[in-house]
Amino acid sequence: MRVLHKYEEASGPKINLAKCSVSFDSSASNCVQREMLSVLGMREVTDHEKYLGLPSNIGRSKKEVFSFIMGRVEDRMREWKGKLLSQAGKEVMIKSITSAIPIFVINCFKLPVGIIDNLNSSMARFFWGNAEGDRGIHSKSWDKLCEDKLDGGLGFKDLECMNWAMLPKQGWRIVTKQASLLFIILKGRYFRRSSFTRAKLEANPSFGWHSLLERRKVLLKGLRWQVGDGRNIDMWTEPWVPHNMDFLLRDVRKERPRWLYQLIKNGEWDREAVESCIEGDDLQRVLAIPLSRRGRNDKFVWHHTR
Repeated sequence: MRVLHKYEEASGPKINLAKCSVSFDSSASNCVQREMLSVLGMREVTDHEKYLGLPSNIGRSKKEVFSFIMGRVEDRMREWKGKLLSQAGKEVMIKSITSAIPIFVINCFKLPVGIIDNLNSSMARFFWGNAEGDRGIHSKSWDKLCEDKLDGGLGFKDLECMNWAMLPKQGWRIVTKQASLLFIILKGRYFRRSSFTRAKLEANPSFGWHSLLERRKVLLKGLRWQVGDGRNIDMWTEPWVPHNMDFLLRDVRKERPRWLYQLIKNGEWDREAVESCIEGDDLQRVLAIPLSRRGRNDKFVWHHTR
């Protein structure tokens, strides 16, 4: 409550406790629950179904949890089914409205394949159907329509591909914006003694974290460190060698300092130190990496494009 009051003093707006609610985990004792409710002055609810348009608690049935997306898409298309729209009008409708509805969700969660298939089928029926409700003849598969116009398609969004792209984008935010609240919370909960690139799926993860880790494999195909002063790079486990397929160091000797900065001296590679622990093709690859003479910090980059 002190934190909330400080927030009110700093920002101006006051929190309306009558409109606030709190829910408890099953492990919270009745005594703790009563005390919390007394101090907070809020009402208790069994569950917060959604927060900012996203489901708060995701159980076993993912299809049931995310069914609201299908409902919203169907409602939108039902509004337009009775109107005389040309194929071009339907194309604009699908691209600007219908395909945009799931984007917020696929930024955060891995959608079940069944939901994606249902969304694709619904949009295909809308595109090929008519005002009388006839499904029409599907002259091309939905996969073909999702291809670029230069390749014979119509450029509709492939929601599964979008899902594969948007979740790694969140992973990119985590590794590049380590002062963000998102990074601080996830690190404290899931990879306190590790890094996001090496974090493992531990017991009782949230579905959001599970989704991030499953799609992380896309991010790891192009994510690597750009060497600055070498103080953040664990040279044996982190991706930093640009000419190797997985950006990891391979040809090593027995003598192994851990941190990369131990091989750098006055903004240049300490050749003697490098040769003492790296050999083979990796030796020349490492020595060819340019260094910052100004002691710039290490940073993550996407290897394949600027």
